Amino acid sequence: MNEHTLRVLEFDKVRATLAGETAFSLGRELALALEPAREHEAALALQAETAEMTHVDQMGLDVPLGGMRDLRPLAQAAAIGQAIEPGDLQDAAGALDTAWRARQLAARLAERTPRLAAIVCVLLLLACGVRADDGDVWADHALSDDEAARMGRQAMP
Repeated sequence: MNEHTLRVLEFDKVRATLAGETAFSLGRELALALEPAREHEAALALQAETAEMTHVDQMGLDVPLGGMRDLRPLAQAAAIGQAIEPGDLQDAAGALDTAWRARQLAARLAERTPRLAAIVCVLLLLACGVRADDGDVWADHALSDDEAARMGRQAMP
């Protein structure tokens, strides 16, 4: 899709609407950076991810990210030896507790929703400041069915 098509489709409004539904700053960043899939296989993989999330929603479950916080700034500050304020440490502890609860839910659902399990793990790693060797864990997040199942199994205890 070219820029004109995205403008006509008001894709920026779609991004902004999605960003408004996110639980914390990292989700907003990812939503605002969203681009349409350009390859058929990638579009199918994204549709499968959406189907899994719809399935979780229909089961009446929420991925508990409400208390999550982007810990990247704290991780960067600690990496350079900067003192961390007690309130920030409390916030980090709360975020890690939220991350643990989200991971537990993803583990329970991994067999039925392997893509969602893998995405939850990637989001939690990103929020904690963990990056892939190339610096962009999210760039190739559209997974094949086999990759999603493998990652979902590997990421869970």
